[in-house]
This record gives sequence, structure tokens and C-alpha cells, in this order.
Amino acid sequence: MTEGNIEVWENPKAFRRQISLAAMQVAALAPGELAMALAYELEPYSKIPAAGADVAWRRLPDANDGIATFEVAVAKRRARAAAQGGNLAKLKFAVAAIAAAACIAIAADWRLLQAKRAALAREIAVRQPLDSRLRALEAKRDSLAAETRNLRESRRRRAASQQRVARLRQALPAALDAIASVCGGKTLVREVKSPAPFTLEIGGMATTASGAMETMAKLGEALSAKGWVFAPGEIAAGDGAATTAFSCTMHLDTEGGDGL
Repeated sequence: MTEGNIEVWENPKAFRRQISLAAMQVAALAPGELAMALAYELEPYSKIPAAGADVAWRRLPDANDGIATFEVAVAKRRARAAAQGGNLAKLKFAVAAIAAAACIAIAADWRLLQAKRAALAREIAVRQPLDSRLRALEAKRDSLAAETRNLRESRRRRAASQQRVARLRQALPAALDAIASVCGGKTLVREVKSPAPFTLEIGGMATTASGAMETMAKLGEALSAKGWVFAPGEIAAGDGAATTAFSCTMHLDTEGGDGL
């Protein structure tokens, strides 16, 4: 069954390729996450940035246990980009119209103020109401200045959040590579899940307790070099005979670190 963007699958100009992933990893992904993962895998071949790609796929019958194979089609998200460009042009036009109307209103207010200043020279009695209005305008100016500061702070927080997300996109593949390089032979990783943003929990099995401890020590060393804060978990008897279960947690240091 075809999943994802059906129009891409039916597009004869779409880039197509078979991709194989670990079945354990695929099982934990939602359709949107799987689409992004497949787009990233195809990016070196298709030259289409994953962030700007529409993806469709079919899962092929599994030939090997533990390996999931997909036939994937990917195409640039041109129509959506054009629509976004049109919306941006409309937004710019609306902003320009509002700015022009504001300038006309400000100019009208300015002419009215000049007339009242001329009348003020002849009528001292009306000075106090005009002074009150001036104070109100000053209060409005201070309010606008405070609003501007709040907007700048909001932009700063949004930029910081985008930086943390970009760091996670770099760090996650590096962490998975480190896990794959450390675990093997007498050690098996059974699950990798994310209970909270920027946090991963790892569960695995080893043939001995010492093997489990050694694996966690190597994981801590490898992941710390990639910018992750590693915390070893519990070691307990496994489900089968002569096996040891272990768990550990790692949290991405989004405030700094240059391990990447």
C-alpha cells in the first residue's frame, strides 16, 4: 500500500530508490517521522533537501529479519512553495497598505496638532486639555516601546529554540551511529525511545553483567564526545538464561558543547 503523498508516487519525474532501515527503528516512527527519515536517507542521491521534499513510499516484503525495505519516491515541494510565495506577497501588500493608511492618519493628526498649537497662543484656557492629550500620547509611546521590547525578546527565544532543534537534528544521527558502533557481538540494543524533548532512553541485553557495565561505560564515553549528557541506568537479570538487561538515559546539552 502506498503511503505519504500519493501525487508524488504518481509523478513520473519523481526520484525513486529503494531504502533499507532497521525494522526496530521503523516500528517506533509515526508516518510523518518516517517520511522525514526517508527524505533524509534519499537526500544525498536525489539532491532534494529533506525539509523541502514531498515523499511517498511502499514497504516491500521483508527479506531479512530486522531489516525493513522501502521503495521511495521524492519530489521538490514546488506547488507549496509557490503558494507560500503568493501568500507572502499578499501579506507584504497588506502591510504596505496598513502602513500607508497609518502615515495618512499620522499626517492628519499632525496637522490638527499644529492648528491647536496656533489656537493655544490665542486661547491659554485650552492649554491644560492639550497638555493632557500630550501626556496620553507619551504614555502610548511608552506602551509601544514596551511592546517592541517584548517582540524582540520573543524573536530571541524563537531563534534560540530553532538553534536547539537544529542541534538535535545534527546530534541524533551522531548518537545513533555511536550506539551502533559500541553495541554488537555480545550486546544487543532492544529499544531506543524519547520520553521527552532532547532525551533518549536506551534498553538492551548483554550476555554478562560485566559486559553490560562495559557497554554503558563505552556508550557514556562515545555520547559525551557528541554533546550528550549520559546517565547509566539499572542492570538486572534478562528474560532468558545467562542474559543481563541494562538501561541508560542520555540528554542533549542544547546550551553548548562542540562534540558535533
